[in-house]
Amino acid sequence: MTSAGFRSIKAEHFKKRGDEAVKLGNCRDAWELYSQAIKAEPDRELMSRVLSNRALAYSKGGRHADALADAQQAATLAPTWDKPWWRQGSALLGLQRTPEAIAAFVKAWKVSQGSEECGKMMWAVLQKLTRQELAEGMLRHLSHLESQGKVGPAELEECSTDQMLEAGIMHLKRQHNGAVRSSPHLLMYSRWLKQDADPAEAYSERAAIFCYGKCFLQGRADARQAVHLFKTKLQAEMPPTLVTRQALAEAYQRLGDAFLAEKDHPDTDYTHGLKAFRQGLSLHADNGRLQQGVEAASPHVTTFQIEQIELEIQAEDMDTVGLPSTAESAALHGSMPPIIADAILSFPEAKQTGLSGRPREMLKAGLAAAAGLPQHAIMLEGVQRQASGRGLQLRFSLTIAAPSAAEDVIRSLKAGAGAALKDADLIALLGPLHSTSIKVSLPGARVQRNVTSGTAAAEECMGESRSHEAADTTADGGAAAKQLTRPTQPKTDLELPYKMYRLVRADGKAVERPNKHPFCMSRVYYDATEKPEEVWTEVADGSCRWRQSGSEIKVICLKVPAELTGAQLHVQIEPYRVRVARKGCEEVFFEGELERGIVPRESIWEAGQGRAEDGFMLHLHKMNLELLRQHWAHSEMWWPRLLRHHSPIAWDDYEKDYSDLPAPVMQRHKAAEALKDADRQLENSEKSVRDILQERDDIRKRTRQERLHEMRTGAKASWVSIDRRWGADGALVSAAPVQTSAA
Repeated sequence: MTSAGFRSIKAEHFKKRGDEAVKLGNCRDAWELYSQAIKAEPDRELMSRVLSNRALAYSKGGRHADALADAQQAATLAPTWDKPWWRQGSALLGLQRTPEAIAAFVKAWKVSQGSEECGKMMWAVLQKLTRQELAEGMLRHLSHLESQGKVGPAELEECSTDQMLEAGIMHLKRQHNGAVRSSPHLLMYSRWLKQDADPAEAYSERAAIFCYGKCFLQGRADARQAVHLFKTKLQAEMPPTLVTRQALAEAYQRLGDAFLAEKDHPDTDYTHGLKAFRQGLSLHADNGRLQQGVEAASPHVTTFQIEQIELEIQAEDMDTVGLPSTAESAALHGSMPPIIADAILSFPEAKQTGLSGRPREMLKAGLAAAAGLPQHAIMLEGVQRQASGRGLQLRFSLTIAAPSAAEDVIRSLKAGAGAALKDADLIALLGPLHSTSIKVSLPGARVQRNVTSGTAAAEECMGESRSHEAADTTADGGAAAKQLTRPTQPKTDLELPYKMYRLVRADGKAVERPNKHPFCMSRVYYDATEKPEEVWTEVADGSCRWRQSGSEIKVICLKVPAELTGAQLHVQIEPYRVRVARKGCEEVFFEGELERGIVPRESIWEAGQGRAEDGFMLHLHKMNLELLRQHWAHSEMWWPRLLRHHSPIAWDDYEKDYSDLPAPVMQRHKAAEALKDADRQLENSEKSVRDILQERDDIRKRTRQERLHEMRTGAKASWVSIDRRWGADGALVSAAPVQTSAA
């Protein structure tokens, strides 16, 4: 027998014994036996199995870090085997690294070619995600789609990473009415993990996030892309599916939200918002958010504008020629999104201040003919007076489905716009066309192409001035001079509620944010057995992590090195000040003036030379002078912050633990609660007696009414039918026949 064969037999022997130990629950014996098998140096296949099994034993024994190391090594040896990825996910779950655990289970699902067991485990772990972790995952996936070119980057407005994350959390929370678990978005995220997101769905979700981040112009751009892609998808489906119709309605709702923006915002446009909401309702009449949008926008829109909106919606619905072709649909579902061009037409001799339905349609038809586009691809965005006070500027958006046709469309529109708009009726209403300005947004970069005809060009596009940098680029084989534009900051900033601190567990892992009560209320616990999960506050500077109860403050000093022992530390605990430093030098790890007083004699500290609660911790005993003045005002002893230079913590950020109040205060509280319970029991018993007496009186009245009816009519009837037929004075109200009962 060769040396390799002997090593394999020896490793197999130890592996079998380890398997038996795992089945019996002897985890320590199991991982020691597996270690003996690994020392035998078996072949690659057997080594991967032994490492995978030892990872299982480590996980069962609570040694998750060791289990993760073995699972990663096993996955390296056997990347096409799903078990190492499963073990890796279990170890990461034990380490409370939920997002990474999900990634490992997704890999196991893909390697196992869609195993039902892996799918169930992945879904179970997905439901452990907090809203923040889910928002982070969605944003990572959207960024991945941008890097692949399937979704274009933000071109108009952009906010910071923290603001985007906060906007994503707000989107998940409000989309599900404050529910802790966002099941629809979990299902969507599960689909995204298994296969890349549909570009239309990705644009729609990003539009909603941008709107919550107050990037309303970018939200409009993304929502328009989503609407266009969903329309193309709907046309390709025969027959159209309900899911796609509802998704298109949701994209319209997000487009409407982007137009409505917020109160007094400069980008608010109620007319186009109402139009988007009405288009969504035509697809999904039961959508409550669309109905709310219509109710919010309608008071700000005139009757004439509503009529024009209805005419435009009907024209778009009837314009079947305007739907993209199959070839264009294929282009849309590829890596390049459609191009949106914005055109401004100037009519300086126009005398009227508005534009009715028929001239609008004539203009759209003329522009469509000049550009070689379907009429459906052209949308009138707005009508405004020129800066001089005379004439009109008309703003249009043109959707160019095939990126390769962008240059031809611009050239055709430049050459033919004037000729196409020489209709006698149009000239009578608007006068001659003076100038045309066109701006094209190409996918992948923010570029602007201005094509001007006439003696003067409009200097604004969509009512906004932009700063540009000259650059020469080539798009789809056409070389032209274009101007690059960087996304701007939104006009109003999104407030970050957890900028100065965050809510975590003792080990620093984020906890689910609380669902805030309108009146800033939070639950209070007086019984230690009912206490919820401990929530800690981590200060933004990373110096400490702390929590409080009725009588104690716990502080984890994060900057104290784990290798330092208690003898190497100098700790000062004073009534209103705390200081932790290295003994014999000026290195200070934690120092500050306390928000309120503590009792130094009853306060202690411990250096565990570990992490989190096993590291350096202060246990500070509160003075609670507030309870000496008012023993019943328990909320007064709650500290709003730990140190004076820290930011205050919102009252309703976490629930209150009053289970360790001072003994005299707790005794008074229990006595008061006992009196209240006695009063409540007395009140309930009196109410029960009143209810019984009332029921007896009702029975007496009903019996008397039935007997009077029988004496008057000679027929028996129930008191319900008598009530419907006789008035309070006993007079006959209705002569409807009465069902008599047998004597």
